[in-house]
Amino acid sequence: MKSFIVLLTALTLLGAGCTSTVTTTTQTDTNNAAATDSLNYANTQYGFSLTLPASWQGYTITTDTWQGNKTNPPGSEASESTIETGTTIIINNPNADTTGQRIPVMVIPLNQWADIDSGTVSTSAAPFSPSELGRNAAYVFALPPRYDFSFDTPEHMTEAVTFLKTFKASNL
Repeated sequence: MKSFIVLLTALTLLGAGCTSTVTTTTQTDTNNAAATDSLNYANTQYGFSLTLPASWQGYTITTDTWQGNKTNPPGSEASESTIETGTTIIINNPNADTTGQRIPVMVIPLNQWADIDSGTVSTSAAPFSPSELGRNAAYVFALPPRYDFSFDTPEHMTEAVTFLKTFKASNL
């Protein structure tokens, strides 16, 4: 039998110009009779959502700015000018110190993604582009290269990978 979701509470958060909805749900698997609580985070400004574990109750959302620089062909003079910028939504685990379990979701307009994905614009010193989580008609949502570099235990990484699989983009 399929799991069903019961809506327990909904709360709208407004912060740093970002509109989001938090929903606490209980999922019951009728085959297992086990109930697990989870938190559904929906960003209505950019159009994406994901499910966080109940242990993240009280999480916070902060925003930052990602920057991209033009990459230079071999043998050309290096340039340090920023040519692209955008928003990063950061989901912060309230139970972790400042070095662990911060999930940054880059919000990249489609026209900028073409340059980043092709390697014309680089958003970090890593030798690869951000990893696409999903997209809608206006944005690509991506994880920065090496976003998990600071995770201090395999459990942190396992938990993050599990709920990143629930990421969904929706049209605005």
